[in-house]
Amino acid sequence: MLALVANRHQGMPEWTLLRLVCTFIVDKFEYALPYFELSKLETQKVDALLRNAYKQALGHLFSALVAHNTIAEITEAVRTAHIQRLAKSPEGRTLLTRLGITKPLQYPDVRSLPTTVQAAIHATPLPRNMNPDLHPERRQA
Repeated sequence: MLALVANRHQGMPEWTLLRLVCTFIVDKFEYALPYFELSKLETQKVDALLRNAYKQALGHLFSALVAHNTIAEITEAVRTAHIQRLAKSPEGRTLLTRLGITKPLQYPDVRSLPTTVQAAIHATPLPRNMNPDLHPERRQA
C-alpha cells in the first residue's frame, strides 16, 4: 500500500507517509504484541517489518535518519504505561499484586493542603470573554 502512494514525484510527502506507518502498522503492533511472549526470531521478523515499512515511507532519507523504535522498546513502553496506570488506583495495585508485579512505579501519596493555607489562597475567576473593555480592574496587573 505504501509503495502505491509513495511516488516521489506525485505521491504523498514523507511526513504523511510516516503518519500512515504509525497508524496502520505501529499502532497494530502496540495493540497486540506486548501481551505475547515473542521468540527471538519472531522479534527479528517484526523488527524487519517495521524497518521495511519505514524505509518504504522515507525512501532515501531512511539511511540518514533512523526514526523508529524496535518492537522491544514499543512493548516495554506499553507495559510500563499499563503498570503506571494500574498503580494509580487501589484496585489496580491489588491486581498488580495478584499478578506478581510487586514493585510498580511508586507515586507519592496525595495529601490535601491544610485549611489555613487553603483559606489564604484566593484566585479570582477569569473573565468569560476577552473584551478589553470588560472587567478593567481584573486586567490591571
